[in-house]
Amino acid sequence: MNRRMILAGLAVTFATPALAQQRERRGPNGGLLAGSEGHEVELVANGTAIRVYLVNHGRVAPPRSGATARMVIQEGQANRTAALTASGNGFSATLETPIASGARVVVTGRMPDGHTVQARYVMP
Repeated sequence: MNRRMILAGLAVTFATPALAQQRERRGPNGGLLAGSEGHEVELVANGTAIRVYLVNHGRVAPPRSGATARMVIQEGQANRTAALTASGNGFSATLETPIASGARVVVTGRMPDGHTVQARYVMP
């Protein structure tokens, strides 16, 4: 029984760094990546300036005409939303205040062909 507990403890100890490392994936613009491999969303937060990029197999895919996106930010018990505007090779928004460390962020988008995109982050 003690042997099983020791093995279980070691498994948790060695698995924790791998899980933490997975959260810190970075995209081509230095932002946080979320989504499935090959079809990801990159979130770049620089103070109150937000940029979101669609990443298709490692390359930034500019939003097509008619694409829409928004973000929901949960900081503690408070929630706020921001509409993301297609701009250049991504989407952008300017927030009233920066996103706090530990906040949960969900980005959702709809492409003109009806395809939807969703990504979830926990801010470092």
